[in-house]
Amino acid sequence: MKDELYDYFLNLLKKKFPKRADLTRSLVKLLSIEKEAVYRRLRKEVPFTFNEVALISRVWGISLDTMVRVDPARSLPFCLQLTDHVNPLPEDLQEMEHFTEILRFLRDDPRSEIMEVASLLPFSLYHGFAYLRRFSLFKWMYQYGETARVPSFGEIVLPEEMGRLMDEQSKLLKGVARTFYVLDHMMFTYLINDIRYFASIYLILPEEVEKLKEDILKLLDYLEVLAATGSFPETGNKVFLYISPINFDTNYCYMQGDTVQVSMIRSFVMNVLMSLDEFAFKKLKNGMLAMKRSSTLVSESGEKHRIEFFERQRALVEGLGRTSG
Repeated sequence: MKDELYDYFLNLLKKKFPKRADLTRSLVKLLSIEKEAVYRRLRKEVPFTFNEVALISRVWGISLDTMVRVDPARSLPFCLQLTDHVNPLPEDLQEMEHFTEILRFLRDDPRSEIMEVASLLPFSLYHGFAYLRRFSLFKWMYQYGETARVPSFGEIVLPEEMGRLMDEQSKLLKGVARTFYVLDHMMFTYLINDIRYFASIYLILPEEVEKLKEDILKLLDYLEVLAATGSFPETGNKVFLYISPINFDTNYCYMQGDTVQVSMIRSFVMNVLMSLDEFAFKKLKNGMLAMKRSSTLVSESGEKHRIEFFERQRALVEGLGRTSG
């Protein structure tokens, strides 16, 4: 690896783990080598092997395109994180732990911010509701799981370690200084239609539909609190809630702090395309800001629009149990 490429690779690692101790500890665990061997690689006395670079790139989402600097105008480097949340391998848990570490850096940064433009419920909103969380896992298994038989909604179980990491991520996301949600006005319509379909093919039982209905109504109550107060009740950190009249094809998200810049595109229900590339971050952020400009702010303002929006969503949800199955 040429010196300039090696230096660039080291800089990418430092962006992942701004604190040297965290980087060293993570490399020791990932590569199964001694701490002194890691120090020698970081001091450039001994180079990372090709296999080590490949492993780091795969597990930590560092695009090799980014390293060789493919023309950014034609190729934006994103890495697809295909995490299996239901039957996780050690590598899946490792990826989750690394993302959790990124969120810890953001939580401790007073200037951090997150924006999510969403057609599907954002993870940070639905995770606190057990049946909605299970529904996301169930839908992922139904569409992308690699099992011979599709499990029913009631059979889905979140593994303990995966649940612990997701719980921590949910708390950390609410610890970010400023959060912006730009929600597709059809978001709850999409969700209700999905539940109705799965109920119609008997993968969700009528009593489970009622539990999902209860969770959605509780989520709407929670969202209305966020909109009215402009902050998370758990942390007091600022929240800006927008409703978009334009439909989105998926969820887009950026996370930004003094030492962290992450851009993500949601795919396969619960997985993400992730990039640490600066050019990709700027392009995605600019597009998301354009989406925000065409949307209506309903937190701490736009009271009439806010009331009408939540009344429509509750009316939609109230009809769920009567038309399912």
